[in-house]
Parts: sequence; structure tokens; C-alpha cells
Amino acid sequence: MGDTSRHEFFDEVNFACELYNYCKTFHVLPQPGGLFEQDAYYMLLLDFVIAAVNEKTAQDAEEARRRAKR
Repeated sequence: MGDTSRHEFFDEVNFACELYNYCKTFHVLPQPGGLFEQDAYYMLLLDFVIAAVNEKTAQDAEEARRRAKR
């Protein structure tokens, strides 16, 4: 992955995370309208971020359970 494509990738990741945070914080969708009126790309980005957040939450819970057993 070249420097330019790496930079663009991290820009997209940053955008996806910011979009997720704004939507979650303000309880809104990215664009006006209902769920099925949203841009598919935005929804795909949100799906990726939600999956990552859920995975991290599960990992943290498992780590807490392991620590509690000690």
C-alpha cells in the first residue's frame, strides 16, 4: 500500500469513526430521511464501525471476566 493510498485509507477510517460518533451522540442518521433513504456507502461504513465497537466491547468484557477470576 503506497503512502497516498494509506493516507486515503486512514482518512476513510477517520471519517467512518466520526460519522459513527456523531450519529450515536445526536441520535440521528447520516442524512435526512429514514433508514432506507440513507446512502449505502455511509451505512456500510457504519456497519464496519459498529462491528469493530462490538468486538472491542466483547474483548473488554472477556478481559474483565478473566481478571475477576484471579
